[in-house]
Amino acid sequence: EKIVVYGDYDVDGITSTYILTDYLKSCGAFVDFYIPDRAKEGYGLCTSAINMHKKNGASLIVTVDLGITAFDEAKYCKEIGIDLIITDHHSLCETSLPDCTAVINPKIPGYPFKNLAGVGVAYKLIYKMCGGDKRITEKYLPFAAIGTIADLVELYDENRYIVKEGLRLLKNTDNIGIKALFEACGADIKNVCASTIGFMIGPRLNAAGRLSSADISVKLLNE
Repeated sequence: EKIVVYGDYDVDGITSTYILTDYLKSCGAFVDFYIPDRAKEGYGLCTSAINMHKKNGASLIVTVDLGITAFDEAKYCKEIGIDLIITDHHSLCETSLPDCTAVINPKIPGYPFKNLAGVGVAYKLIYKMCGGDKRITEKYLPFAAIGTIADLVELYDENRYIVKEGLRLLKNTDNIGIKALFEACGADIKNVCASTIGFMIGPRLNAAGRLSSADISVKLLNE
């Protein structure tokens, strides 16, 4: 079936979209990604985009870094025959959850660490799907670190591990897009730290969604 990874237009959403899309493709899935236009569509799921994906043959939408409050949109997906899986890290605003195939959010009672960024949730989903395969998890840790730092979540517990190990692995990444971004902004990838991400790399990835389309940043990481 055709899968659409539907992400937010900030750095957390961009990195979440990249890692989940890339992983699903590596599994042989028929998958594309979609990030809404900040000016025209605003934040979150919207029915016009859902209709477009339905028309284009999608039968499953997986959100990253958004969707926990999309009650009406979840209901609409069910009405038109689209399965919806929500992965998000934002606070639950009601006692119920959107009525969809699955909701993955660390703030739902039962998960021991509540403060993952959206990309942390996407990373843990990949970790579970691949059975903790080190070759796969280490590929995506650097991007989980970038999104975690950029989203300004507290860097302790799982977030501290993601950032510490992700930055260590980032120094030797073979991702052409991220290496080109470091070169373009004059940052030394071999000496990367949280400040490098927070003040140099993160704002540049974020700028695409503010000035044009965040798709540009996802495509950069896909190089």
